Amino acid sequence: MQRRSAGRGNNPRGVDKSQASSEYLHSAWKLLSGDRHGTQEPSSRAARPILDACEEMVLEEGLASASLARLAGRVGLDRTTLHHYFRTRSELLGGLVERIVDGYLAEVREVQAQHGSGADVAEVLDFLLSPDFACPHYDRLVDEMSAASYEDAEVRKQLRRLYATLEEFTISLLSKAVPDGATETVRETAYTIYALIEGAYLLRALGFPDDRLRAARRTAHRLVEQLQNEARIARASEPSQTMSKETR
Repeated sequence: MQRRSAGRGNNPRGVDKSQASSEYLHSAWKLLSGDRHGTQEPSSRAARPILDACEEMVLEEGLASASLARLAGRVGLDRTTLHHYFRTRSELLGGLVERIVDGYLAEVREVQAQHGSGADVAEVLDFLLSPDFACPHYDRLVDEMSAASYEDAEVRKQLRRLYATLEEFTISLLSKAVPDGATETVRETAYTIYALIEGAYLLRALGFPDDRLRAARRTAHRLVEQLQNEARIARASEPSQTMSKETR
């Protein structure tokens, strides 16, 4: 999510990522990214310093600087040991993207934890479309990947996976809010809301005032209400359809 606004000054590396919703994130990521060939998951404890160093290199010198050879030298590992965690540049980028996704969703989990089991889609959307939702550290990484994606097919593929995983999270959020909604309609609404969030923050980064962000938030709420109304109408029509079949 391309957002450059200053948020609450959170430290993304200090976020507790052990909450239950990370299980959904992990399964969604595995589904979208396919099998990994490394012997260790990139999110393992031992791989964290490697990803820390990769982030620093990208932020200091750009994504092109983050080669496996240079990374091995930076963390003081030989190439063989580094390949134990990331055998290819593709796996390294995949581990970095997984971390970015988890960092964004950690912010959402904080909101859900504050409201407990009573957290609903409206409260989450209010947060996602507010100035409080900001991860400048991860935004810069995504900006670097976006710039490189025009000329680098592998970066483009990993960036697409990042956005696809966040889209799947939005679908999951709506599916829980409207469990009896039509599957395709839920997916279309989730995509529209996610695109709205991305567009709203892009325009905000370009200097558009916060009232545009509030307008986007109201639109997102209307989309959810429309989805809920359609599901309600479908439920109400089921008995009449059943009776019609029985009279035949």
